[in-house]
Amino acid sequence: MSYVAIGILLVWTIAGLPLWALWLNDLRIIHNHIAPSASDMRYMKPSYYKMPLSRFRFAAMDPEKLTEPGRDHLKIAIRHERVLWLWLAGGLVIIMILGALS
Repeated sequence: MSYVAIGILLVWTIAGLPLWALWLNDLRIIHNHIAPSASDMRYMKPSYYKMPLSRFRFAAMDPEKLTEPGRDHLKIAIRHERVLWLWLAGGLVIIMILGALS
């Protein structure tokens, strides 16, 4: 690979780190706002995704099992998760283009 391609991938990776940090923070905040009635840990809706990397999704959480602040933050967490997936898909496209040009 050329130095330009390595530089682009390095910038993409470093710029994506805050997105991962946001996702992890959302995970912490959402799990701190689980309602007492959800103590059985069955607050995930059935998922139709069976891929190993997509086991946990904020969109699959049942909002009724969260407290009011948890429901408010769930909307933000779903938006952050979508941005993260778009960032990863965009990176895949960049890697494919750089691989074809190298």
